[in-house]
Amino acid sequence: MNMPSRKTITASIFIGFVLLFLGALGWYFGAPFFDNNSSSEFSEEGESRGFTFFPFGRGSGDVQPTFPVTDPNESTNTGGDVLPSGEQPQIPVDRFRNISSEPTAGAFIFRRQVGGNSVFDTGRTIETAIRYVLVESGHVYEAEEDTQIVKRISNTTIPRISEAHFADFDSIIVRYLDPTTDVVRTFSGSLVSREEVEGEDEGELQKLSGVFLPEDIQDISINKSGEVLYTQKTGAGSVAIVTDLSGQEKKQIFSSPLSEWKPDWSRRDNTISLTQYPSYVSHGATQLLNRSTEVVTPFISGRRGLETLLSPDGTQALVSFRSNDGLSLFVRNQDGRFIDTGLNTYAQKCVWSSDNVLAYCAVPNNSISSEAPDLWYQGVETYSDDVWRVQATDGSTREVFSPFSEANVTLDIFDIKLSADERYLYFRDKQNLYLWSYLLEL
Repeated sequence: MNMPSRKTITASIFIGFVLLFLGALGWYFGAPFFDNNSSSEFSEEGESRGFTFFPFGRGSGDVQPTFPVTDPNESTNTGGDVLPSGEQPQIPVDRFRNISSEPTAGAFIFRRQVGGNSVFDTGRTIETAIRYVLVESGHVYEAEEDTQIVKRISNTTIPRISEAHFADFDSIIVRYLDPTTDVVRTFSGSLVSREEVEGEDEGELQKLSGVFLPEDIQDISINKSGEVLYTQKTGAGSVAIVTDLSGQEKKQIFSSPLSEWKPDWSRRDNTISLTQYPSYVSHGATQLLNRSTEVVTPFISGRRGLETLLSPDGTQALVSFRSNDGLSLFVRNQDGRFIDTGLNTYAQKCVWSSDNVLAYCAVPNNSISSEAPDLWYQGVETYSDDVWRVQATDGSTREVFSPFSEANVTLDIFDIKLSADERYLYFRDKQNLYLWSYLLEL
């Protein structure tokens, strides 16, 4: 028997080492492709297996990357991180949706064009989104209308926001009580990238940058062109000031010996309604102020607990006041006649359609006390509402939906808004300030 030569042995050992080395490399780089029993979808933070062609990890088996969106059968919580950029999972929403399970200070609905970002992408669509401000942090969030996607937009922290008024999707006026002075402060700002302001890049999160408006502001309303109107008390009563979002161009357009007027300019450019703060013990009035001429015209007077919601074209109004039948809702038409809707609710629980014909109102199922609206504004009295549609031409009504029947929840609805295509209603619950939406037509 011939013994293998030393060269043969050396070559065999070398080949063996080469095969062993190649096998190790195959296991190292091939495992992610063949291992379907991994207990972790991605590598844990800080864990390293050396160089990889997939620096953001690879899913195992049929498991897909998990984005921070909620189960379509569960309520949306807005406390998560900003969603990753790029294509998002299109999860359909429920018809009746809890958008935010944290208190919100105000919201804004807007439309935007998506797609068509390159010569190869010719599909352009219009989508509707809603931005809102959280009470506790002042952070701005955004929810898409037709999906479950919710993402944080800003990380400028302003604690305990009481009101948020949007001029557009990135211009916001927030109001809060300064804990050091017990003065209500009003801040007008715009959402800008932190890199633009501070030379720092924090990804998608933006900063609210702006200026403070005067400290003694009572009420604020912003028209559809972004002009701001606010009221202030004076030694002789009160005044109304028009300014821009920077607070620089100021002009007084109204004065009164009375000290408390609530302005509404939100869906018009020229006609402003001014209504005295409502109370069951006093007879209130509403006046119309022409922005261009500064002429004041009496609109309604002598009604207890009066609230007025002017139509977008300024020709008619939803009006609630106390009568022998309690607190009732009427339509005041162009001729000055009052049409009884048969609904017992507040005008401030309503929203007009853009056609100036239809309106949607939240109507309490439980009774409204004899001391309303005072007790409701004080938070002593709460309601469980259904939503009704009102035909302004004749005052006819029909029920649209019941939150209790839909989802076994009781909501004291206020701050109602319609999406631009008028497919969705958005509103807040006065008891906890959560934000909700409802799809009107499937």
